[in-house]
Amino acid sequence: MTGQASRAAALAALFVAISSVAAFAQTLGTGADAEISIWRIVLSFLLCAMVAVAAALFMRARTGGGLPAFAFLAAGSRRLRVVESVRLNATTGLSIVECDGREMLFLVAAGESKIVADLGAATNAPVAGQEQPRHA
Repeated sequence: MTGQASRAAALAALFVAISSVAAFAQTLGTGADAEISIWRIVLSFLLCAMVAVAAALFMRARTGGGLPAFAFLAAGSRRLRVVESVRLNATTGLSIVECDGREMLFLVAAGESKIVADLGAATNAPVAGQEQPRHA
């Protein structure tokens, strides 16, 4: 019972302390000048712009777009890259993927992926049945 009595006394003392602080509050219109320095506005804008750029770079890296080619961020060449991708409908797409100098055609459908064709070495060779343009 002593513990409950001391808790009640502590809560009562806290209530009295909080209610006495409210008595010292200012009334509206008696505060200092409302003017904001132009430097605070400029620095706030620059801070927000830097946060927005950092968020955009973070989202680009998370979605697979990678980071811009800054010299200090370059980690070496990648072995895998998507050469071209085409959506056939809402759930199906075709992609040409290059890995270690070989290109493969992937069919990505709802719930599965298949290698449709191995296109061979990654060169600019003409597709069978198409004529190569002739330059004079």
